[in-house]
Amino acid sequence: MIEIGVDIGGTFTDFALVDHARRSIATSKTLTTPADPVVGVLEGLELLLRQRAISLGDVARIVHGTTLITNAVLERKGARVGLVTTKGFADTLFIGKEQRYDIADLRLRFPEPLLRRDDVVEISGRIDRYGREREPLDLSAIEKAGKHLTELEVGAIAICFINGYVDGRHEEAAREGLRQAGVRVPISISSEIAPRAKEYERFTTTVTNAYTLPITDRYLSRLETGLREREFAGRIDVMAANGGCLPISLARSFPVRLIESGPAAGAIMAATLARHLGEPTALAFDMGGTTAKGTLIRNGLLAKEDEFEVAHVHKFKPGSGLPLMIPVVDMIEIGSGGGSIAGVDDRGVLVVGPGSAGADPGPACYGRGGSAPTLTDANVALGYLPVETFA
Repeated sequence: MIEIGVDIGGTFTDFALVDHARRSIATSKTLTTPADPVVGVLEGLELLLRQRAISLGDVARIVHGTTLITNAVLERKGARVGLVTTKGFADTLFIGKEQRYDIADLRLRFPEPLLRRDDVVEISGRIDRYGREREPLDLSAIEKAGKHLTELEVGAIAICFINGYVDGRHEEAAREGLRQAGVRVPISISSEIAPRAKEYERFTTTVTNAYTLPITDRYLSRLETGLREREFAGRIDVMAANGGCLPISLARSFPVRLIESGPAAGAIMAATLARHLGEPTALAFDMGGTTAKGTLIRNGLLAKEDEFEVAHVHKFKPGSGLPLMIPVVDMIEIGSGGGSIAGVDDRGVLVVGPGSAGADPGPACYGRGGSAPTLTDANVALGYLPVETFA
């Protein structure tokens, strides 16, 4: 049985082929193709298989990890999202939790929501905390909301009603109403994405899912089509943030669960290696082109959480990021990778990231047209990276 692992990052796409019959492993690396990541994946697979004299039809399973979804949130490159919510709750995402994560910081900043205030629509209708309908859903307002959001040309819609985690029938009815109103963009509802209490966290999780859904669905759909056209008949799984795998059909609908997809796979490998070496306590560090990740391994095990934050305004301050209610390997991630661009902020302080040179044009030292200074350029200039043997 032959399996292939594919990890696509903002700069590089990595491949590992495991041939269980021959008990052998082969690896390969290519530059990510940001304009169309599928191209890089398919070309890299063909190169790896050609080197091993294996056809794609011989492969039983492909497991795919990616930081594309994480990078889309960090670099704010997702879809324009419309939010449909309960009357009186349009400002939930903009008020946040009203907690100062650093009480002494007079210039405190909070992460901006992934949508505009003008793209939020309030709808009458109420289900109480026991799941009882107190006020019927205003279906005529749903129809108007659909037409309004269509005129705004939003790329995705999130539906988040108060107490939707107890009973999702209003959210389901609203989704159906939007479809009947002619809405054709993807719709995420909180009762499916994050059916748990805490409306701010539930709202941010659902909006993040909607924000990343179009690019994820488009990418995974084209990837699956490209593989099938090349006679791949096996199973395609996508790594999830909790270290497990989702079938590609589910991954296309729940991209928020893929936020830490690639880093989770790296953390699992680090824990496996630590156990193999007899080191029960270890620190795993994973530096990519756009982000850097770290996690602790205790007693040979990774810690898991059911809530975490992404896109921190302050790199090391809990409460300064967007909270997501998804199961995840407990790790910290910052927008500083090899391709992260250095500059000076409005305080005159040197800063790095979260913007990245990516794979196109990439750091200046790649000689592909990049001109902005990146961490990789600094490491080359200082002699830390040997130019003759790099990648």
